[in-house]
Amino acid sequence: MALVEYKLKDKDNLTEEEIKAVEAGRKKSVVFDDDSPEITPEMMKRAYRPGRAKSTKRMVSMYMEEADIEYFKSMSKDTGIPYQTLISMYLTDCRKNKRTFNPVWEEPA
Repeated sequence: MALVEYKLKDKDNLTEEEIKAVEAGRKKSVVFDDDSPEITPEMMKRAYRPGRAKSTKRMVSMYMEEADIEYFKSMSKDTGIPYQTLISMYLTDCRKNKRTFNPVWEEPA
């Protein structure tokens, strides 16, 4: 079984007493018993791991109008949802509701 180590990212939010308690806990050994057995590789395979599911998403890069990005960033501030997620949600909504787009191209002058 691999050793798992957690590091504190921001000790400023902890009191000196809490930091000492965390450091003391690091030095203690783990006790495995009937209520808390050592995890086997088979148990790990069956474990639910949030955020680790196979993603159906794919990363893309694209150029967007600055005004469109600002629009979604503004909406992000209002909703608390990251603007990239809002764009993805909007595109998903278009797909699920079979919205179509019929561009009208301007003739060159």
